[in-house]
Amino acid sequence: MSEKIDKDSPNNETFFKEENKEDNLPIKISLYLINTIYNNSLKNDYLKKVQLQKKSIYTSKFPPKISIGDFIRRIIRYGKVNQSTLICALIYLKRICKNKDIILTDYNTHRLFFTAILIAIKLNEDNFKSNQFFSKLCGIKLKDLNSMEYNFMVDLSFDLFIHKSIFKGLEKNLLLA
Repeated sequence: MSEKIDKDSPNNETFFKEENKEDNLPIKISLYLINTIYNNSLKNDYLKKVQLQKKSIYTSKFPPKISIGDFIRRIIRYGKVNQSTLICALIYLKRICKNKDIILTDYNTHRLFFTAILIAIKLNEDNFKSNQFFSKLCGIKLKDLNSMEYNFMVDLSFDLFIHKSIFKGLEKNLLLA
């Protein structure tokens, strides 16, 4: 006896494909960030920009021991971050890099992207954890985290508006890639 599978049923193959796409978002974002770091390292002015960024609040003294992919998954898992928040965070990250001529490196990507996530959480989600919680989650001193959040907002000129077409375009590129 065969069962009829409703198109909205969780047993439907397309359901699993869609679920899998969302599960892959952290991987796709981390690959995007890794690719950006690599492409930045090939630029002629890379070393000059790295030197200028050394004293930035976003720059670590040493590259983090955790990969960017594992870092993002950790934030999602324990911070309960949703997909749209991650997309907003990536838009904010791209915006600050463009506006402030910041290049992503192994020394600053974790901190910059995390700060973007933190701001996106506060704007995009109803229930969010405290900065103290996120400080412990990410291994960043609370004082530094607060400073990074403030500086990020100033560097964005407090402009957090994301046009729907920009959001949908990035969402489509990430989920369909």
